[in-house]
Amino acid sequence: MFTILLKRLFMRKKFKNDGLAAMVMNQEMRTFKNAKTRFVKQP
Repeated sequence: MFTILLKRLFMRKKFKNDGLAAMVMNQEMRTFKNAKTRFVKQP
């Protein structure tokens, strides 16, 4: 999971368009939060 975040950070650095990078990171953080809550809810 952590490697995915690192990969996303690397991808964001490649983006020169800050707007696009922010949009992508926003979406990624939302999915990450959903995955985290789903992971926590599991017994």
